[in-house]
Amino acid sequence: MKIGILGTRGVPPRYGGFETFAAELGTRLVARGHQVSVYCRPLTVHPLPAQRGEGRGEGKTWNGIERIVLPAIRHKYLETVSHALLSAFDALRCDFDVVLVCNAANAFVLPLLRAGRIPVAINVDGIERRRRKWNLLGRMVYSAGESLSVIFADRIIADAEVIADYYRATYSAEAIVIPYGSE
Repeated sequence: MKIGILGTRGVPPRYGGFETFAAELGTRLVARGHQVSVYCRPLTVHPLPAQRGEGRGEGKTWNGIERIVLPAIRHKYLETVSHALLSAFDALRCDFDVVLVCNAANAFVLPLLRAGRIPVAINVDGIERRRRKWNLLGRMVYSAGESLSVIFADRIIADAEVIADYYRATYSAEAIVIPYGSE
């Protein structure tokens, strides 16, 4: 299968959970013979030797995963969503068999991918809108993302049973549980 993963900072993982998830899942899928591409934001700190020459093509891989590097607007509230939008537009032309979107804040790209007839799964992570770090606009984006995930994703992925239970109770939607750190 030809698989695209978008909505993270990219690989190699240097930041957090979604990046680690994409790296672990991606390398395991590559080991099973699948072609995996992860959309990455440009590196801003010392690139590893294997990462020089960002973008598509020879020498642009990490552990067998193709790194597709696209720009993003550097702003707390715009970086993730601007990168996800550019990644989704690029994914429409890449002939992926399936796309995995990470982060419910990126769920706004799901209708675009579905319109392109690309099967899509979304890893919703936690219930981000309840975290104190988000202002009203951030909470609204995550709330809308939850709803869009249920409406437009072919599959919803949660990292914990409690999150899957939340989607069942709140949206009557079934979520597949893939715990982080599991083999």
